[in-house]
Amino acid sequence: MMILVVVGIASLSSDEATIENTHWVFGEGHDNGQDINVYLGLTHVTGSADEATIDYDWESDECATDECADCADASQACKVTVIMAFVTEIPAITTKLTRSHVDSDTNCQKWMGIITTFMSMLSTLVTLSTFADLCYRNLSDEYNGVKMTYTWGPGMICVLLATMVKVIDIVIHCAVPVAHTQTKAPTANTEKGASVL
Repeated sequence: MMILVVVGIASLSSDEATIENTHWVFGEGHDNGQDINVYLGLTHVTGSADEATIDYDWESDECATDECADCADASQACKVTVIMAFVTEIPAITTKLTRSHVDSDTNCQKWMGIITTFMSMLSTLVTLSTFADLCYRNLSDEYNGVKMTYTWGPGMICVLLATMVKVIDIVIHCAVPVAHTQTKAPTANTEKGASVL
């Protein structure tokens, strides 16, 4: 999952080639020999319109439309979310590793895995939905008189896939029981104060 999220994080770059490879939205239009290709990243918009190059920051003066303001706001939330999705995957991996050993698996680890994975999945889905509502659906159908069509890019798709994989993660956490030896109540033979874990 981390690798998928890295594709979304790479879209934070201002490098034109990186944005073209990891964009969140791709727009294209063709009319009377005029070709327009636009790549929307989380910080920049890049592309080409005939011979001219498009390359500007979401919050720059060159991008002074309502669409730019909406996409800037939506991408701001996505920046934090993709970075947190990457960072929170580290404790998720440690929880999975802990649960993979009978001696260290506990109910606490099981429920922490379920709760943190669910909360991470939910917050990412809300943010992606916000990006779709504020930016993707509000993009102009026309640019310089050319009809435009938009599709999701690899950055958005990879983060969405990483989020959907969390459903499988939650199901596995729920389905795999904690080892019986870890859930037994202490017996009379257990020394007072000794850990049962």
